[in-house]
Amino acid sequence: MWYDLKILKLDLHLFNFTYKDKDVAMALEKITIGVDGMSCGHCSGMVKKTLEEMPGISNVSVDLEGKKAVFDADNPDLIDKAVEAVTEAGYTASKI
Repeated sequence: MWYDLKILKLDLHLFNFTYKDKDVAMALEKITIGVDGMSCGHCSGMVKKTLEEMPGISNVSVDLEGKKAVFDADNPDLIDKAVEAVTEAGYTASKI
């Protein structure tokens, strides 16, 4: 039986699972980036959508007034890619 994980929206970081007889625990890191140039709910929605579409990023929340985005990443190196993606979407993003 096959499931589309995008439809199920499984929160995999809540699970420990076994892969090839080895225990694997997914460790997620909470990351915050600064986002400038958002002026309305549509802007914050675009930033959220941009980050949610990135592999390895989950639980995205965007604070319009605080000018920041917070998300879980399965790799801390994703911060650079997230900043780049948000910048390409038309906003000024930076590491905090």
